[in-house]
Amino acid sequence: MDLFKARGITCVVTSLIETDARTDETSAAQVSTIADTWLALNYQIHDGERNRSMSVVKSRGTAHSNQVRELVLSSDGIHLADVYAFGSGVLMGTARLNQEHAAARERELAQQRQEQRRRQLEQQLHELRARTSELEDELAGESALLASDQDQDRRQQDEILHSRHGIAKAEHQGGQKK
Repeated sequence: MDLFKARGITCVVTSLIETDARTDETSAAQVSTIADTWLALNYQIHDGERNRSMSVVKSRGTAHSNQVRELVLSSDGIHLADVYAFGSGVLMGTARLNQEHAAARERELAQQRQEQRRRQLEQQLHELRARTSELEDELAGESALLASDQDQDRRQQDEILHSRHGIAKAEHQGGQKK
């Protein structure tokens, strides 16, 4: 490995270690101390399903994720699924798919509730505008009645004043004839 490194040759070393101790991240020949990048391929068995995972144990001089990602082998090839953290763990396989579907359904329901709420508010706004229009019409009618009553009162006052003025004039003229 030192020779490969000195000559700038990329070397991929694989290992098949049979151990249940997933935290045992060392190699028998201590090759891990020489390697620049170490990828760990594992599997988890959950609810009767085996799911493959990949994580970066170390990668000297490069930025890298510390998250365990699901390694998906499909007819489209090999790819890493987006990390789906749930609670204190990471969901993989069917559990991830089920949770993604549940989350999508919840988003859909939330959007439906929001749309229903928007329609209710629009209906209430329409009703308030209709009531406001009715009240404005009623206000205009009452204002017109008030103005008409005020005009009638002025005419009556004018008639009373005119009548008094006529009586006073007649009395004044009658008093001058005697």
